[in-house]
Amino acid sequence: MHGSAVAATPFLWAAVLGVGFSPISVLVFTLLPETIKPHQVGMGLGVLTCASNLGIAVGPSAFGLFLDLTNSNFKLGFILLAAVSVVMIMLVAGLKNRDQATLKTPGG
Repeated sequence: MHGSAVAATPFLWAAVLGVGFSPISVLVFTLLPETIKPHQVGMGLGVLTCASNLGIAVGPSAFGLFLDLTNSNFKLGFILLAAVSVVMIMLVAGLKNRDQATLKTPGG
């Protein structure tokens, strides 16, 4: 019984990550027009869509390579994904703070 629980753990983490990451695209596409200048929204959406599609195409193979290099260490792989997520959240928060500071400056 204990062995099957350990074997199911990567799939549980994958399900949690799937549910956790599902609203990200909605949030990113919503925040983009608020973060960049109005005349750059089209270019920003294009770059965001290209980066998203590149991640969809390369992500699974890159994660598989990472698992091959770490002897199928799913835990380390998911920790890496969580770290990337935290860095991205910090970067977005920094963009929002910079944008709000620009709006508060006189003549900005």
